[in-house]
Amino acid sequence: MNEVFWVQYQTNQPVKIETHQFVNAKGQWVQTLFNVADMIGAVKQTMAPRFDATPTDELTLHAVVDGPALEPDLLLSELTAGRTAKTALIIKSKSDMDIDMPPFDPANYELEFPFFESGDAEAHVSLLGRDQVIKQMNDAISGRGDWQKYTPFIISGMGKTFFLKCVGSQRLKPDLQCPQLVEAAAHGRVLSFDFARNPMQFKEAKKADAFLRQLMVFFLCRMFDGCEVDGIRFQSLPFLRIEEHEAGQLKFKQWLYSCWWRSVEEMIDEYVRLTNLAFGVSSGAPLVFLFDEVQRLCSPTNVEANHRQDKHTELSLLLIRLALARPICLCAGTSDGNTLSIPAYSTFVPKILSLAALSGE
Repeated sequence: MNEVFWVQYQTNQPVKIETHQFVNAKGQWVQTLFNVADMIGAVKQTMAPRFDATPTDELTLHAVVDGPALEPDLLLSELTAGRTAKTALIIKSKSDMDIDMPPFDPANYELEFPFFESGDAEAHVSLLGRDQVIKQMNDAISGRGDWQKYTPFIISGMGKTFFLKCVGSQRLKPDLQCPQLVEAAAHGRVLSFDFARNPMQFKEAKKADAFLRQLMVFFLCRMFDGCEVDGIRFQSLPFLRIEEHEAGQLKFKQWLYSCWWRSVEEMIDEYVRLTNLAFGVSSGAPLVFLFDEVQRLCSPTNVEANHRQDKHTELSLLLIRLALARPICLCAGTSDGNTLSIPAYSTFVPKILSLAALSGE
């Protein structure tokens, strides 16, 4: 008898898995799925790309949706006759399940730029000819506490992405390093995003807020992936599907849900709180946002600027949402005349940094 299992992942449509295959040459049903590995392999193949990158030995049966009750996280090898015919099963990976995770180990942390393109030779390349620009930036950051208005940096010119990486990681000569940036990089507080490779739109304030929250959640989940911080068992999540995620430890899901109700300032405070706990420090280092290809954010929004009738651009709207919390923000983009279109009387005043040709060798 051919046993049929209806397998689904969370709320996705069920996928039919048959334990026997009909062989035309012999005119008979031949069993092809004998054990847990066979069943999981069939699920993995049928449900790609959801499990495409998941090792087969990390998949297990999590629950039954509408069939006979089964013990949670039961091995598929425990399935017996009777649990057939449209019994919907949920197959999950270990990262989706409520399993013990080790505490975060700061010794294993390494700063990453997941949205930036990287070159194989970058680790062996030094930033040359930028001393004056970096000193101007460091001077402005050191006076951050005295800023009358929020001061993000707008960078244009040759080698801007490489410049962002070097400054963000503080891979600079010792006399060019900025103490605030060094501390931020050491404690996981450098976040980056490329608007050319990942187009986004912010036509209203709540969209800009949602993007910033999503970016912070993404970096926290990526940094703490597979580890426990403050009782929360983190797992890395795809950037564009973070808000859709429903699996994992209950406390993780509750934390994730709470993030969507925080203001940008509250989310920044939460980011600082969790990184202080994870790294075992009490650091006041600010978050550092590195935004590349911001010329893609020159379109006008539906939001009117204060005191005037002109409209915010997507870039100015994004920066004005950061102005209340005042993190360090470096924006790089080609100079097309619109990048610097910041409304008059704004709550922030950008500092312009221009890079001459040749950033390194």
